[in-house]
Amino acid sequence: GTFTATFKVWYKEIGFGQPNNYTVKIMVLPAPIVEIKVTPELLYVGGARDVAYFEAQTQPYDRMLMYQWDFGDGITASGKAAKHTYMTAGGYTVKLTVYDAARADARKFEFKKRIEIQKR
Repeated sequence: GTFTATFKVWYKEIGFGQPNNYTVKIMVLPAPIVEIKVTPELLYVGGARDVAYFEAQTQPYDRMLMYQWDFGDGITASGKAAKHTYMTAGGYTVKLTVYDAARADARKFEFKKRIEIQKR
C-alpha cells in the first residue's frame, strides 16, 4: 500500500527555531507470490533426454523481478525459466531467489521445492 509520513524539522536561527513540515509518500510493495513448476514429473539422472525444466510462475507483480536458481547440486542459473541435468540420483532442494530488478538493495525472497532424481 501507499502511506504518508509527515515530520517536522527545526532550523536553529538566532533566538528561536521555526519548524518546517515535510511530507513524503512511501510505497510498500507486497512480497511476490511465486510457484516453482518442474517438468517432466518424473526426473532421471542422465544426459540430453533427461533435462529438468524449471519455471517461476509468478502472480502479477507491479515491478520487474530478477530470478536466481540454485539446483541443490552446486549448479546455479538465472532467468524466469531454466533447465538442468542432474548427474546423481537422490533428493534435492531447488531454491529460487526473487527480487526487484530495479533496486540493488532490494529484499530477496526465497522459494523452495524438493525434488527426487531417479536412476533409469
